[in-house]
Amino acid sequence: MQKSDIEPVHELHFTRTNGPVDDAIDQLIELVGGVKHQDLVREMILSALKSGQEKNDRAHMKLMNTTMKEMRFTGKIFGPYQSKKKVTVFGSARTRSDEPIYGIAREFGRKLAEAGYMVITGGGGGIMQAANEGAGPEHSFGVNIVLPFEQKPNPVIAGNSRLITYKYFFNRKVAFLKEADAV
Repeated sequence: MQKSDIEPVHELHFTRTNGPVDDAIDQLIELVGGVKHQDLVREMILSALKSGQEKNDRAHMKLMNTTMKEMRFTGKIFGPYQSKKKVTVFGSARTRSDEPIYGIAREFGRKLAEAGYMVITGGGGGIMQAANEGAGPEHSFGVNIVLPFEQKPNPVIAGNSRLITYKYFFNRKVAFLKEADAV
């Protein structure tokens, strides 16, 4: 018998009726300590366990795992800046620095920073770099993406603790919108 053929010992529910499983989760939360929003953490643990019991293939499980990791890290990076207003600036990575729109984007980033806003870009070149240049590294976030070509972090945001590199586009898009007060 393979491990994947083993029937679950406990059918899990999101209500608090999982007996020894609930007790084990409570003990784990207590062991780790400092866990905020314990009700939601408990549900996330149950979701992971339930997913492991279901007939999901490995690729699906990896996608769920990476999504949770990326969103957790997004919260860690943006968390200290929740009280700061932020604007997401979208634009082409292919815009050259000698094009008029590049200067406009740089000036826009500068004016946002002067007004007390932080700037969120994709962290790449072109318009994204121009907005980061205008805002300066101290007022910039970069939400980059792993691609087989281009989209390296621009020099303003490269090495910045507020640069996040995502594997999945959908997590990146969530960060662009969730963390911004304006787009």
